[in-house]
Amino acid sequence: FERIRDDRLDIPTRIRKPALVLEPPGFLDEEADDELEPPAFVARERELARLGSFLEQALNGQGGVVLITGGPGQGKTALLDEFARRAMDEHPNLLVARGNCSAYAGVGDPYLPFRHLLGMLTGDVEARWAAGAIARDHARRLWRALPVALEALLTRGASLIGTVLHDEALLSRAAAVLPHRLDWLERLQALTGRARDRPVDLEQSFLFEQCAEVLSTLADQHPLVLALDDLQWADKASIGLLFHLGRRLAGSRILIACAYRPEEVALGRDGQRHPLEKVLHEFKRTFGDVWVDLDRPDRAEARGFVDAFLDTEPNRLEEGFRAALFQRTQGHPLFTVELLRAMQERGELVRDVGGDGAWIEGPALDWEILPARVEAVIEQRVRRLDPVLQEIVSVASVEGEVFTAQVLAAVRGMAEAALLRRLTQELQGQHRLVSEQEEVQVGSRRLDRYKFSHILVQNYVYRRLSRGERRVLHGEVAAALEDLHKVRQEEIAVQLALHFHRAGDDRRAFRYFVLAAENAARAYANEEAVAHYTRAIELAERVSPDAISLVKLHRGCGLARETLGQFDQARADHKAILRIARAAGERSVEWRALIDLGKLWASRDYGQTRVRFEQALELARRMDDPLALAGSLNWMGNWHANAEDSPTAVAHHQEALEIVEALGNHRAVTRTLDLLGLAYLLGGDLRASAPHYDRAIALCRELDDRPRLVTGLIARGAIVSELIMLASVPVAEPPDALRDLEEAIRIAREIDSASDESWAHWALGLLHTLHGRLGPAMDVIQSGLRIASSIGHREYQVANRCALGILYVELLAPGEARRQLERALTLAEELRSQIWMHRTTGALARAHLLLGNSAAARTCLETVLSAQTPMETTGQRYCWTRRAELALAQGDPALALDITDRLIAAAPGMAPGRVVTFLWKLKGEALAAMGDTEAASSLLQAAIENARSTGERFLLWRLHASLGRLYRAMDRQSEAEKELSTARELIQELADTVPTGSLRDDFLQRATERLGSSP
Repeated sequence: FERIRDDRLDIPTRIRKPALVLEPPGFLDEEADDELEPPAFVARERELARLGSFLEQALNGQGGVVLITGGPGQGKTALLDEFARRAMDEHPNLLVARGNCSAYAGVGDPYLPFRHLLGMLTGDVEARWAAGAIARDHARRLWRALPVALEALLTRGASLIGTVLHDEALLSRAAAVLPHRLDWLERLQALTGRARDRPVDLEQSFLFEQCAEVLSTLADQHPLVLALDDLQWADKASIGLLFHLGRRLAGSRILIACAYRPEEVALGRDGQRHPLEKVLHEFKRTFGDVWVDLDRPDRAEARGFVDAFLDTEPNRLEEGFRAALFQRTQGHPLFTVELLRAMQERGELVRDVGGDGAWIEGPALDWEILPARVEAVIEQRVRRLDPVLQEIVSVASVEGEVFTAQVLAAVRGMAEAALLRRLTQELQGQHRLVSEQEEVQVGSRRLDRYKFSHILVQNYVYRRLSRGERRVLHGEVAAALEDLHKVRQEEIAVQLALHFHRAGDDRRAFRYFVLAAENAARAYANEEAVAHYTRAIELAERVSPDAISLVKLHRGCGLARETLGQFDQARADHKAILRIARAAGERSVEWRALIDLGKLWASRDYGQTRVRFEQALELARRMDDPLALAGSLNWMGNWHANAEDSPTAVAHHQEALEIVEALGNHRAVTRTLDLLGLAYLLGGDLRASAPHYDRAIALCRELDDRPRLVTGLIARGAIVSELIMLASVPVAEPPDALRDLEEAIRIAREIDSASDESWAHWALGLLHTLHGRLGPAMDVIQSGLRIASSIGHREYQVANRCALGILYVELLAPGEARRQLERALTLAEELRSQIWMHRTTGALARAHLLLGNSAAARTCLETVLSAQTPMETTGQRYCWTRRAELALAQGDPALALDITDRLIAAAPGMAPGRVVTFLWKLKGEALAAMGDTEAASSLLQAAIENARSTGERFLLWRLHASLGRLYRAMDRQSEAEKELSTARELIQELADTVPTGSLRDDFLQRATERLGSSP
């Protein structure tokens, strides 16, 4: 709490510290100028001890959350400040960063507290230190940690730059402290400004995960206390990020200390439950009792606070005075402090001038006329201001709890220097109603920020204004802010939108709501984006923008709602676009709306997707726009590819390719080649697929089209493992898949494409499995699954879970394989994706076979195969292959032989003499079971040779084991032992790639046991 100071009119302005010049960290080793003593803090020792216990747990690697609650004026902020100060005194390596929420614009300003917090952790300390908001030691620590924070940011959180962190300011700090790290500076330079041009193609959870990764990496070297104040006013994006961080704290050295008003949370927000409620319930479930409640001190503690606060200065105030003060304030901190200040100002408390200067009761003290509520004390103190100061605080209250001196000067028509003097000497020094905050750099100007001593003061002053006064002042404040921030108006778009809206200036409010929505969408703060787009659409009725502008609003809102899973509302936005486009005769806009509607249905109803894509294709054929026609053909072709109708898909993409090649549009050519290669790939025709990808990749390199290059590299790299592991088709002259996939992962990280990175991990995991690198395969696939889950990409969640299930099958862990595959199948069914339903079903059937449950395996396959579907697509071929395995397990080798012969005959791109390794293994085992041992041994030997040439090491031990058992049955014992010995060596080689543990040990045991039985 602030120390009670002398009631003198000539209190000097606080001496401004010299700027903390952005020099290398050695500058901070110089002796500091004298700093103000920290404000007096009394009582609350029990609460501080409880906070300290939570910190100790975090320092021991048990990161957590602590929640400080209390009504207005109970001292939540002061407690946070004192806790942080003591924690840094006790732990020299600890970093403390703070973020504040805004009552005025915070609920719509995405990541506001985390922008403050991450700014501090990345060296934004100069202005805070100069304003006295943080001590020199605090600034020094944060500055010295900047290299660690920058490295964590560049390697783990590049997407935060320009979305949550001010990119240009960060680049300036980095250049000042690390001029020798040209690689970092070049990377930062490339990232600067990129967020404003980057398409909104990531999930918000990916941004959250990057923030968690950065903080965890930083905490490995510096334990962290992250303080979030006034959380009841936090925006939904910040609350979502807090929720995500809370779930990631296990094993970290991070303590998140939050302060909020429970009564505000109980009231809800916008007629609904407060978004913080869910987070609080989750924290209670995860962390238990982590609340520090300041509203419920016992009577002795409350009285102890009154006595301790009075004794921070010399006084001769006896028990009678102390008891009466406590009776009136009940130990409420803000009420106690404000009442004492008011008593000093009115002469009810005076200094003993003739004695030691201690505070004593004055002759005019009358408890009966003193206010009984803190609001009444504030009212009396504000009314004592002279008229000019009252005008100043009135304008300030309109801007908010934190306000800008230059805005006041513009609105009041005062000279800036004179205004600053009155703010600092009178409102801060004498009346203690405001306090100076850090300066803000806007272009070439520095703006001075001040803050009301408490939000209750700002609320009282604002409520005194009439409705008309508020409207006029909001307009004047908005105009001043707009002018002062003309260089970077997007940074205060939310504030400008709200001020102009309250001023009744619909046109300018509309402009800034649109800007705020676009900013929120780029920062993946989709709920805020929807809120701002909705306000803009409502204002559009009065502003009457052109049709194209209104379409952009609905499309932005629709895409944000789609990301949030609000599909019905998103569909309404896209249908609104259709109505607007048709009324305005804008056929290209109508076409785009149909495509968007088709994509909207893709994750839920593939039939609806087809309807919309067909309507778009029909419209495109009537339009004089060949590029739109090619686009429609590609969307329609991709639909057929995913519906496992490869020939139709290929026909659509071929027609599109002819159009874009005639146009000479190389980027469209690369996209079409990519889709054409995919259509062939999903149809199982590797030999037709690979040349298209080769050409697409070469074009992408010429155009420096890195996003499309990534997809091409992944697809080409996935071809070998995809078709061998899933489709049982022949492979000849495979490309260097490992090189392609490693390059794809590197580029995906550089361009921050989480979806591509997850897809590449899936393909690389299959490739490692194919080559018998089972341990690395596990790491890669689990990483791909983590990324897919973090961005909510359900298709890649299915893909990676399916790959994980297949890997567990190869590790002979059928129970875990079944668990992973059942989860993948549930997701695939939700997606209504035939491809992944077929692939996952086939893999699940194999897991059941390993468990010895033939009936479950057959039930699993019946859905796919009951209609006697053809063997043309990868998913169908995979299920038929599993059906052949099932026939062998059920003692029906003739059926197994029939299926394998048909699969081999139908293998796409099958050249004479080529071997399909796994099918030849099954056929050899079927022939052996039917007594044709010579033909069986020839097939198995050919399969072994092919597996070695193609790198299918995951199959080799099974092949040698099958051949060894066959030789044993043929009474060729020496040859049998040689094959079984080779199988044992191969089993050990596979096991050696798996980290030591039960998974490795169980694989060795089960594989060895299977050498003497049917695999």
